[in-house]
Amino acid sequence: MLEAVCGREQIRVFPVRPEKLSPQRGETLSGGIDSDVLLNSRVLPLPLALDRRLGGVAVGLSTDTPVEKELVALRFLLADFKMSYRSCGSPAPAFVTLAAGEVDAWFGFGFRRWEVIAAIPMLERLGGVATID
Repeated sequence: MLEAVCGREQIRVFPVRPEKLSPQRGETLSGGIDSDVLLNSRVLPLPLALDRRLGGVAVGLSTDTPVEKELVALRFLLADFKMSYRSCGSPAPAFVTLAAGEVDAWFGFGFRRWEVIAAIPMLERLGGVATID
């Protein structure tokens, strides 16, 4: 098992069943490609179809990223994509809200791969697509 701590968020990566914890919210997200995705032991359903009029994106920004790059992304979200955004900071609680259907997407700048890698199998199980550049 690999365990990493980022601020108050703790991420555990298991070979088959990853788990993301958001202790300040009392939430545990677990599951993967070959198993149901659970939020606090409750099976999460597949998300509804995206409705951009009601859609929202969780956004994580970092001091490691140039402000101009972040502003371009926010401008695209608001003006071109016509979706609202929610600042979520760390990826761990952002992925919990994404899997729970509270937001429709997440993007972030300046985060390390280990901060997001555990969520990818769970999001793919729920029909999502993940990219890391």
